[in-house]
Amino acid sequence: MSQVAIRNLLVFLGSRTWRDVLDIAVVTFLFYRLLLLIRGTRAVQLTFGLSLLVLVGLAAKVLNLQLTYFIFSNLAPALLIGVTFSSNRSSGGPSTGWAGSGSWDGRWRTTTCS
Repeated sequence: MSQVAIRNLLVFLGSRTWRDVLDIAVVTFLFYRLLLLIRGTRAVQLTFGLSLLVLVGLAAKVLNLQLTYFIFSNLAPALLIGVTFSSNRSSGGPSTGWAGSGSWDGRWRTTTCS
């Protein structure tokens, strides 16, 4: 078994050209830079959550769980729209509208961060 796997690996690697190696290097570099860009932001949590939902949906399809797959395949567009248009509520950054950092007691009072 292991000899067959090694032979298949050698055949696979022998059929690759320098362009394939360059292609893999470019994609790896771009993926690494993307991860550095989103590190420490809310995008990491969103990416993790969406990845988890995709994995559950794929597992439901592979295991032929029809109702679960239906729910996840129809829920995905709604989740993407919700994530795209969600406000910046939990990041502590500037927010828009009346949901900002302040209070209303007949007049608008803003709170200051110290």
